[in-house]
Amino acid sequence: MLSSFDIPQYVASALRLGASGFLVKTAPLDELLDAIRHVAGGGSAFTADQLRVGQSEFVTTTRREGEILRLLLKGRSNNEIAREIGAASKTVEAHLAHMFDRFGVSTRVELALAAERGSWLDVIPPE
Repeated sequence: MLSSFDIPQYVASALRLGASGFLVKTAPLDELLDAIRHVAGGGSAFTADQLRVGQSEFVTTTRREGEILRLLLKGRSNNEIAREIGAASKTVEAHLAHMFDRFGVSTRVELALAAERGSWLDVIPPE
């Protein structure tokens, strides 16, 4: 996989979806050619750091969690999120509490920052 972004979520996605390597577009030409040759010969073009981080950094959310996170990132309140997804405010609160525990954060702002910085919503995992 060749990407403009060296983001752990993207590397993790590449690994998870079966890519044989991950390079950024700014990689030197000789590095790109070496990676292509290595993969063509049956090898892998992931660095040790990419493999370590990629295997532990892939964040998945349920469809509902993704909806809530997208609205949270737009600055919506729990009541506004509830109205937009057709659920009760308590349901939104329960989803947020679960995500706080799961992702080791304690506030909406921390959750939103983690999702944004980690590009959690940029990659849709396979079903």
